[in-house]
Amino acid sequence: MSDKEIHEIESFAQKELEEISENTAYSVILEILSAAKTVHQKLAPAKEISFDEFRILMRLQKAEQEGGFVIQEDLVQELGLGPSRISSILNALDTDLPMKKGRKGEGLNARNWIKRKDDPSRRLQKLVSLTEDGKKTLNSARPDYMRQTYKAVKAVGLRELLQLRISLFRLNMTLDPKHTTIDIGSEAK
Repeated sequence: MSDKEIHEIESFAQKELEEISENTAYSVILEILSAAKTVHQKLAPAKEISFDEFRILMRLQKAEQEGGFVIQEDLVQELGLGPSRISSILNALDTDLPMKKGRKGEGLNARNWIKRKDDPSRRLQKLVSLTEDGKKTLNSARPDYMRQTYKAVKAVGLRELLQLRISLFRLNMTLDPKHTTIDIGSEAK
């Protein structure tokens, strides 16, 4: 998208914006979600670890560098994934958790990438951390993910991606006024 096109879009009169039909708005949102899902799937070059697993391991490594654990519930908010999705991923990464029919880690090869323990201050809360195996997996997958991410940013352009990020933040704010962060590696509230 050229600077001229961006300027034209940004300078629509409010009246013209209000004339957009509900069907058009709905179609645009569906296209955005579909594109995001496709991009999300294509950002997974490493076969042994999904993009969501990679993101969780990255967050756990950051917590370790800061000297602590991550509260499992906080991963939902920080990574924008649902509670059941976070639980499912953590179950797959934690082979110490017994699964149905005696399987561990959703039947995957021994994946002892995380450890969980009860939070002594809140008994229903779980603290999650990275194991040595998790660190090794993360470190071996990181170059592929970084190369793929760099390739995507270079192809699209950093400015356009930052604009998309701002637009998605605004969309989230409109749909959920409590959504007050843009994750840029550190929280901004």
